[in-house]
Amino acid sequence: MRKAPLWAGCAALVLCCIAFAGAAFASDPSLSNNNAHLLVLKEKLAREAAAQPIPERPRDADGRFVSLAGDSFATAYPIDNLPYTALGNTCNYSNDYDASCAGGGAADVVYSYTPAVNQLVHFSLCNSSYDTQLSVFEDGPANEIACNDDYCSLQSYIGCTELEAGHTYYIVLDGFGNACGEYELNVAVCGPCETACPEGAQLEGEPVCYDEYLDSYDGGCNSVPP
Repeated sequence: MRKAPLWAGCAALVLCCIAFAGAAFASDPSLSNNNAHLLVLKEKLAREAAAQPIPERPRDADGRFVSLAGDSFATAYPIDNLPYTALGNTCNYSNDYDASCAGGGAADVVYSYTPAVNQLVHFSLCNSSYDTQLSVFEDGPANEIACNDDYCSLQSYIGCTELEAGHTYYIVLDGFGNACGEYELNVAVCGPCETACPEGAQLEGEPVCYDEYLDSYDGGCNSVPP
């Protein structure tokens, strides 16, 4: 199964119009962030995080760490329906998982979702208050399918990703370096990508477009085949 690119949003247009040629891709202003500026912010947040003691994880009467819900794949917070929003703080959790995004290693929290039907789903930590990392695994920690660090400034976003019915997907909320803090997780099904056709345009009747769609139906939207 082909997975959507990690940066992918709902880029391609479902309706192809007579006035447009080829596939159209949405651009996001967040992708043009100045890398040097982000590096300065990361270093600042890292210094602040190092200066703040991480809250000690709760212990039981015998001094053993209390097992927290969401601390591992086995105890992941279940997501029953979409759209879904969760608020929380990662600082009391342990560092259990490292994703393919460089620089991880902070406390992480895990959510799980098992779709009943095939879906395109996107995941966002853009409203969180710390330098986040976000990754998605299929059926266990050995199969990472998506990872993102800094899509929306220092926060993370994974665009429309193909999820198959009956598989369990684990969403890991992590931090860059040792960053932890308050998060807002939003998970939702991708809506249809549509564009208004100019007056007088005719719908072409091509197959539904999607990320990485290869247009072999004809030479483009309402163009003449070579």
